[in-house]
Amino acid sequence: MEAAGAPQTIAALVPSINKGGTILIVGVYGDLPSVDLARVGEHELNIKGSMMYWMDDWIEARELLAKGIILEPLIDGVYPFEKWHDAYGEIDNNQQNIMKLMVDVNSAGSN
Repeated sequence: MEAAGAPQTIAALVPSINKGGTILIVGVYGDLPSVDLARVGEHELNIKGSMMYWMDDWIEARELLAKGIILEPLIDGVYPFEKWHDAYGEIDNNQQNIMKLMVDVNSAGSN
């Protein structure tokens, strides 16, 4: 499994997109990715980048949550608010294996 932001992710993605398709990159790459620009051109692919989500993304996410979408397989761990720094340490130490870690802000001050 490749982690988001890993150069191998975009390299593997480009050949799998149908002609005229769009790739939206949300995130930051630690290392510069190598992309087959010949394929991008030949297949008229669109590559768009964003450092953050748009309001429509949040609305859709809320609607999916209300419908009962199952998120548990995407979450690798939950940390209490007071241990947020441990969550970031976990991400730094296991970048290739972490999809999402959650920080429970509702736990703040509950100790």
